[in-house]
Amino acid sequence: MAFEDNDRDYLFWTSQNARGYVVNGYRSPSSDYLTLHWADCYTINGGQSPWTTKDYAKVCSPSLSALEAWAGGLDGSLRKCDKCWA
Repeated sequence: MAFEDNDRDYLFWTSQNARGYVVNGYRSPSSDYLTLHWADCYTINGGQSPWTTKDYAKVCSPSLSALEAWAGGLDGSLRKCDKCWA
């Protein structure tokens, strides 16, 4: 599920899918920046905002393999967040 210009629904999704996955990327997805997070990572749903309304968008899924396939379609690969995957 992709979220662009919709912080409310994005934050609801992360609250309901804490062990799901979120890819943070540019608004126009690019293989240059595809960071994989756990949905409960504070760096992508903490106190600051906006999350999906400026330069970035989020692609979310309960399935890691689905997100890896999506990134592969961009000729990219996912880079794990240093905070939530530490």
